[in-house]
Amino acid sequence: MRATRLTTGAGIAILLVAAMTAAGCDTTREAGPMPQESASPPLSSTELPTLASPAKPPKTPSDLVPTDLAAGRVTRGGSGPCYGLITDDGTEDAGYSAAGRTLIEGTTVRIRFQPLAKKIDCGPGRPVLAIEITVLQ
Repeated sequence: MRATRLTTGAGIAILLVAAMTAAGCDTTREAGPMPQESASPPLSSTELPTLASPAKPPKTPSDLVPTDLAAGRVTRGGSGPCYGLITDDGTEDAGYSAAGRTLIEGTTVRIRFQPLAKKIDCGPGRPVLAIEITVLQ
């Protein structure tokens, strides 16, 4: 009778493995949590393209800065025609403008200028003709 129980137990085990295999269960994997699928796409096996280093530097600057524009603080104000200006880069300008605009000392301004062709003495600094003066806040 004991031999019958072993045979019956072995038969049940074989039936159980067969049923699990037919159902698609992996009987060779160890028990544990199921592996999670990644939400991100798989990584590419190809290298990313890279830019080659330039052979030599560019002939012109890549960030063009206007040479006829300056911003700074008024050091000699009044109703004109001469003004004093210390620019943000520390250059002192002696500006001339026939517009008759009143500028208060300490005001921050932006001027569009060109070199002063006439020999007009507006004090110390680089002599410039102020074409346009904009008061900044």
